[in-house]
Amino acid sequence: MKLKGAQLEYDGELQRWVVAGDGEWYSLHCGDAFHLCIGDKSQFVRLEMARSWYVIADGVALGLIEGRTYRVNIDV
Repeated sequence: MKLKGAQLEYDGELQRWVVAGDGEWYSLHCGDAFHLCIGDKSQFVRLEMARSWYVIADGVALGLIEGRTYRVNIDV
């Protein structure tokens, strides 16, 4: 199933990022890939964890901020 315009948010209890959309939610793991929406553009990224969670986009590491919500498109 493809979720467009879903919400990526951090779940403190699970200590991981989750995607919510279409009345469902899915827990993400290191290596999961999805499209992160930045303005009106969509960038393919891969989720990773070191000291904190981040995504890799075209070889560049971008930090995710807990407490922020991001719009994503993802196949689940």
